[in-house]
Amino acid sequence: MTFILPEQLEAGAVLPQCLDGQYVPPDVFEALMQPGKTFADSRVQEDRRAATNVEFLRSLLYGSQIVVNRAFLINNHFLTDFFASPQKKNSSRQSFAKLMRDRAIVPFLAGEASLDDPLPFNTSPEGTNALKRLLEEVGSDFRSVRLGDTNDEAKRNAAKLGADFTGYFTGHKVMNIESEEVRNIFTAMLRELRGKAEVSEPDVRSFKENFDRVADFIYNYKSPSGSVGRHELYAEFFAWGPEAVVAGDYRPPRDDMPFHRELKKLIDLRYNTVLPDALHRYCLTPAHLPTRSALQTAYRGEGVRLLNQTAQLEEVRREFMALSQKSLNFPRITDFTLAHVVEVRKLDAWGAFRDAQSDVLSQMDPLKSISFLPRYNEAVYAFQEALHAYHRTHVVRDPIQRRCSMTVRLVVRVAGFLIDLLPVAEPVKMLYHVGSEFAWDLVPERIREVTVNLVVDVFDSEGHVRNEEHSRQLQILHDDAQYTKAELREFLENLHNSKELIATLHDNASQAKK
Repeated sequence: MTFILPEQLEAGAVLPQCLDGQYVPPDVFEALMQPGKTFADSRVQEDRRAATNVEFLRSLLYGSQIVVNRAFLINNHFLTDFFASPQKKNSSRQSFAKLMRDRAIVPFLAGEASLDDPLPFNTSPEGTNALKRLLEEVGSDFRSVRLGDTNDEAKRNAAKLGADFTGYFTGHKVMNIESEEVRNIFTAMLRELRGKAEVSEPDVRSFKENFDRVADFIYNYKSPSGSVGRHELYAEFFAWGPEAVVAGDYRPPRDDMPFHRELKKLIDLRYNTVLPDALHRYCLTPAHLPTRSALQTAYRGEGVRLLNQTAQLEEVRREFMALSQKSLNFPRITDFTLAHVVEVRKLDAWGAFRDAQSDVLSQMDPLKSISFLPRYNEAVYAFQEALHAYHRTHVVRDPIQRRCSMTVRLVVRVAGFLIDLLPVAEPVKMLYHVGSEFAWDLVPERIREVTVNLVVDVFDSEGHVRNEEHSRQLQILHDDAQYTKAELREFLENLHNSKELIATLHDNASQAKK
């Protein structure tokens, strides 16, 4: 094993939030707030396992490199399932080992000399045995990252991470909600936590009061160790006491904490961005949870934006990764195995996507970074196309589906470059969905030249090549007139749900199949 420092990680390296031991999708969290439901419930376990697997594979598809906290390689049984099998030859473990040798998976060590060193907390015996089998498969040809040149330096730097977690809440508490700028910050925060839903000013003020209660608890917390972490926040606000935290025994929202759900998301988000921030890399948030944008970390004190040029550049990169993650999803990922992911990462389109992302993140001038966005956007689109083709030819087992392969999508271009591929309404099923939400932030308030096409692609009997004769494209809108950004978004939302579009889809899909 070779140690590397954070700056030696790839530009687009990510840490998947799904590996956090408290990660639960929102619907599972709702179930856990019901009496008698805990992590031990069989349905809860099944749902958590499925969600973790999908997000872990997603991180390997869309992250050039992923960093995995060493503790997760032992104590996260959803992760260790990939390499826990006692069988001598196990394809999942072999794939995991190959990803480590290929530097695609990089363990993080807080201060230990090796993955074999004992950890300063309770560990799973099953996880310890699983890691032992993995290391036998991997050998010594892999890298681990740490926060210092020596074990002692790495340990000291890792010990400071707790203060970065709690400091976020105490730092934002001092913001005065009577300031319009501060209200805008907390409005943006609450909107992201609620999935872009509109929020009222009374909501924002109430949310700030709940936020301040968390900060006050941190500030006033007294314990023999003198430190407060997420476990203590969970015990105070979400679980039925300290012992219930690990068990996932959550209580329903209290009357005095109406933003119970939003605060849990925010606490988990900050907890899972502390290490990525220290490594100067990025947290890959699950598709159904808020992105890092919810933290609003570009602001301090009375809503004053960070002035340090280096810090500003890092915030630009974090925002790019946070917003672009919304487009990085493939709904049929549930069909994939770890072995499939290894093969996908060999595709030319994946390499082009990784390089385009690296070009955006590697620039020292934010304006120069923006100039690479159209190329990145096209690379995302091409990779999604390649993913679909790979799925069709290597993953799908149904021979009828392979003979009748078809995709239907809306292709939207603004000012000549791709903005979004919107999912179309049922009953025509989308096989994939790309949404480049980050690009909307670059679109001016007034727009010229908008094109929206409905595209139906039909592939040949083996699913290898696009069938030009039966594939078709229908232009729904092409206009050089001036629009506002709000008008364009309203048009696309109406189009997405229109009965006329559904009828058009039926007609075009039927003709394409004939």
